[in-house]
Amino acid sequence: MAAMDSFLITVDGAEHEVSAGTVQHLLDTSARFWLDLASMDKSTTDRLLLDTFGFHQLAVRDAEHFGQRPKVEAYDDFTLLVVYGATGRRSERRVGEPKQRLARGAAIP
Repeated sequence: MAAMDSFLITVDGAEHEVSAGTVQHLLDTSARFWLDLASMDKSTTDRLLLDTFGFHQLAVRDAEHFGQRPKVEAYDDFTLLVVYGATGRRSERRVGEPKQRLARGAAIP
């Protein structure tokens, strides 16, 4: 399930294989980590988000699409957060695209 140009880094700076098993182990041990899904193929990303993290299918679909209104949706054991971010220099600040976050002990950009 490894994907080229995807990253899984723990807080100690160690890089790990991007796989369902590695992610599950980190979740089970409550380890903090950064998982970059940007370059993964959709089927691998869906398997990680749906099966390994246990996110609801509707929340994953919402997180994939821009142009949504800001919102917070609470599920049984995670939260979907859609917020707008500011972009540009301070003097030219404007509202950017919405940023989605799924959280279950983890924030996933």
